[in-house]
Amino acid sequence: IAQGRAYFAASVEADELVIPLLQYYGVLAFSRAVILFRTRVRESALKKSHGLCVGDWSSAFSSPHRFLSADLRVETGTFTELCGAVSNTEVVDIDCYPERAYVRAASAPMLAVGEAVTFGEVLARMPQIRDLYRAATGGELKNWESRIRSENGALVIDVIENDNSIVDGSRLRELTAGADGRVEEDIHRYAEIPDVRSIAIRLRCKSPSEWAGHLSNVRAPSKYVGYLTEPFSAGANVPTIAIAFMAAYMLGMFVRYYPSQWAETVSRRTGDPLLPVVRAVNGVIAGYPSMCLDALAAPLSVESELRESRDPASTGDPVLVLEGETEEDR
Repeated sequence: IAQGRAYFAASVEADELVIPLLQYYGVLAFSRAVILFRTRVRESALKKSHGLCVGDWSSAFSSPHRFLSADLRVETGTFTELCGAVSNTEVVDIDCYPERAYVRAASAPMLAVGEAVTFGEVLARMPQIRDLYRAATGGELKNWESRIRSENGALVIDVIENDNSIVDGSRLRELTAGADGRVEEDIHRYAEIPDVRSIAIRLRCKSPSEWAGHLSNVRAPSKYVGYLTEPFSAGANVPTIAIAFMAAYMLGMFVRYYPSQWAETVSRRTGDPLLPVVRAVNGVIAGYPSMCLDALAAPLSVESELRESRDPASTGDPVLVLEGETEEDR
């Protein structure tokens, strides 16, 4: 952790020519800390490889949007260990008015070793930059803002239209494992976004323990708002922390292996049109230490239950705890 903090601190003062590389090594250090804590293995047992490797990027730089088509391949290493350490999932915030529940979603299939993913595919799945990515590239978004709530014995996943982008009903059923769910379309009048179209699926659940199975494709980079996210090929998906790892790796390796192209990209004279997106990604990566803290605080298993007990140090929100977990453990 101390090493990771030092890398991130150095990146704040560094020239833009090297910021992504320093950030990536900070991400790598923090990721190894998460793996050590969650798996309880010794440092000597950790894989020495990154878990990702660059593809043939030389051809990617001849395309109009430069490195959007640059790809990486998954291999055994820190990336795959990180996905395994967090069960390839994350905790989702659910509105149970007047309270809130925090549910660890069921694990999605992991990206297989040898699988190839492009930088554009990674960016399209980062909710934090979704509007900027769409404006700069015109690319198709792969995530949709979703309001998730419990209502009259059902789990409701309400997907909000953004910039004319919204998932259709049949795909909504597939992404939420809700073959029997009832799909409803509506027009909402939120104070901040009036007259916005939405499509919701209502899933009958006998108990909160069934919610997790419908949330494996929901990403939650912040509290109160989730994002239904399109999987990569073969139904594989990765949590928010792993998406940030991939983005940090790609930018870091861009700086390391293609310094001339990177210098041209950040040049004010010949700046790449994607530079605002890249800078926004750097901003997301700067929050990686906080993502790691959330990962360390999350339950260790998907097998959880919502108990009536309340954490005395909390504001009264329901606490999602492990079976057999004690108050001291929490």
